[in-house]
Amino acid sequence: IEAVQSRLNQVPSQFYNTLRVFYGERIAEQFLNSFQAYSQAQAGLMDALINNDQDAINTQVQQLYLKADEIAAFLSQIPYWSEDY
Repeated sequence: IEAVQSRLNQVPSQFYNTLRVFYGERIAEQFLNSFQAYSQAQAGLMDALINNDQDAINTQVQQLYLKADEIAAFLSQIPYWSEDY
């Protein structure tokens, strides 16, 4: 589990580094913050699954959907991205 969480924590910074090259620091930073919140929700879901806590699972899944929608809305404001993807 720790290896998975460690890998998940690396993904936002990898996206940040790529977006920064093409879209600049401000957009990359905004995306990083959103994606880190998404990764935290993923970690929360893993913990809830390990503890077999159905209420926490439901809460974390709702958070994941919310964060995914926020990320899609943010990315749709960037040229060449669409919220439909």
